[in-house]
Amino acid sequence: MLNKSFILVLLLYPLLASSQEKISCRIVDENQQGIPFASIGIIEENYGAISFEDGSFFLEINERFYGDSLIVSAVGYKRKKVSYDWFVTNRPEFLMLEEDIKYLNEVAVVPDQLFFKTIGIKKSKSVNNIGISTPSKGITLAMLFDEIDGPSLIDEVNVTIGKINMDSVTIRCRIFEVDPETQQPGRDLLTENLLATSTQKAERLAFYINEDLWIDKPFFVGFEWLTTKKQYQQLINAKEAFPLDFIGEIVAANPGYESYNVNENKRIQFRDKSGAVYKKVKLTQEQTDLLNQRDDASPKLQFKIKMKGTKTYSGSPITGKWSKVAHEALISVKLGKTKKDLEPENREEAISFRDSRIPIEEIDEFLEDGMKQMQIPGLSMAIFNEKGIIHSATKGYADIEGEVLVDNQTIFEAASLSKPLFAYLFMKYVENGTIDLDTPLYTYLPNPDIAHDERYKKITARMALSHTSGFPNWRSDYEDNKLFISFDPGSAYQYSGEGFQYVAEVLAQLLATDDEGLEREFQTTIAKPLDMIQTQFVPKSNELNKKATPYKEGNRLKQSEQEGIFGAAFSVHSEALDFSKWLIALLNEEGLSEESFQELFKEQIKLKDQDAEAWTLGFGKYVTEDGVFYGHGGNNLGFTSAFFIDRDTQHGAVVFTNANQVSSFLVDYFLFLIEHE
Repeated sequence: MLNKSFILVLLLYPLLASSQEKISCRIVDENQQGIPFASIGIIEENYGAISFEDGSFFLEINERFYGDSLIVSAVGYKRKKVSYDWFVTNRPEFLMLEEDIKYLNEVAVVPDQLFFKTIGIKKSKSVNNIGISTPSKGITLAMLFDEIDGPSLIDEVNVTIGKINMDSVTIRCRIFEVDPETQQPGRDLLTENLLATSTQKAERLAFYINEDLWIDKPFFVGFEWLTTKKQYQQLINAKEAFPLDFIGEIVAANPGYESYNVNENKRIQFRDKSGAVYKKVKLTQEQTDLLNQRDDASPKLQFKIKMKGTKTYSGSPITGKWSKVAHEALISVKLGKTKKDLEPENREEAISFRDSRIPIEEIDEFLEDGMKQMQIPGLSMAIFNEKGIIHSATKGYADIEGEVLVDNQTIFEAASLSKPLFAYLFMKYVENGTIDLDTPLYTYLPNPDIAHDERYKKITARMALSHTSGFPNWRSDYEDNKLFISFDPGSAYQYSGEGFQYVAEVLAQLLATDDEGLEREFQTTIAKPLDMIQTQFVPKSNELNKKATPYKEGNRLKQSEQEGIFGAAFSVHSEALDFSKWLIALLNEEGLSEESFQELFKEQIKLKDQDAEAWTLGFGKYVTEDGVFYGHGGNNLGFTSAFFIDRDTQHGAVVFTNANQVSSFLVDYFLFLIEHE
């Protein structure tokens, strides 16, 4: 049967026969260098292409367009118009574009003057897919964002995609104003190419806007699939091997449509100008089989969507031809607004924290003095209660040499803060019966690295998550680099990242997945429900351009990335506001059952001669005269972080820094908040 996710929403015209003659050309600059991802098309017609990475493109000849003009456009260059007749007759080797120098209005924005909110995420129990099936035509999917309530800085765009049978896919994000006459995508507001590449089957891509793009009215966000030459050839091969001439015949027999698509029910749906389906033609079984074969052989891209809504268009920004699509893409946009637009309570000079009123000026002074004394370049912090963020701030530099300030989009290594977050994720699979806390881990997945010691067969997930497995922190800390057990499992405490990694390997085995699959599990199970946009165990390469540079005593350190590794004990990347979403969920006991929360915070082992009173499943328990606190610290080379929560008063705080081993300062800061009178 026809693949349910195969929805060819952008088959706007009959597919051309594979024998259709094509013209090869290149888009170049004044130095004869190829211009990648330029758009070529005819105004008000669904006919065109996007150039490949070397500036080359192919355009199929169509007699319908004699007498028209081709428009060529690229970000940063002036538009060029050429006669279609001249282009077909002369078949030029290249078309040259002139650089278009634009001077934007400079907007000086200090990071501390902004707060951010996310708009546009559409949550639905029934998520389906919508695809770009004709990438060589330069098709764009564009969705309207109309939740604008004042001047806002467009900072980041995220889109959830799923792709099939491709090694990688590159997506371009575009932002358009709303055309006042048509209410469709209009002028392009960006002067830069926003690109992101995915090598996963399904994931969320992030696009960061480096321009100071302020907007105070609705806008469209669009996405284009930038095919490689290899993918283009794959598409041509599929057309030649599995011609769909019957679609053209059916379309020709049903005039008067605005657009059409082949849906999952083996029907061609004809749509009017409003995007509504007014006629359906069912395909035969033979036609369906041929369509399936071509589907399997063709490169294709799908965006995760919510089924209801009418604010999405497909078409081309260069030709101006848009068709309404009865779906909403699952995308989001981060907007920044200035302090003058904050809620009144966020403009107060002091915050209420536990039983105290703490002046914000005192908080700033404490942090800034400590950063200076400890040589901490940059910092991201948040103070919260069960209702949300009470106060947050970013300070200092993400990159001293580059004079890049920390802002709410700066990403830090969370280091061992990964452990309690992983324990929370793990309890999801305890709840659904995938794994048991007290079943020996070797029964799920034997560990040949320690099989020589029979005691390892006693180790359970409960022991590993509470640091009573007997494993060392890391085997790499020892000369022979071998895993060992220090004591009878469950009988004593010894902090161990190895234990967490073993549990993660077992979970991956049970879920029949790998490290990237565990990341997808985290995103689906935890991050997306909590709207954690910037928190990842396996950070994507295109998002690391927002990562802070690590420092030690003021000296820059080399970034050490372990790409593609799901480090249950160490690899989370995040920032204070995003990470706080999970901590607030802990205060509200959201996302897990009551029984799971009891297990998560239950004392697993009492400690002696330690800062913590006891250890739970992933958390340290700290008992002081001021109350009982649960928390964790983290240290990776060049990064230090920590958090605590007070479950009784429903308050907490979290800090991320790009400085090496400054835990004492973070503890002093937390005590400053807790003991303030």
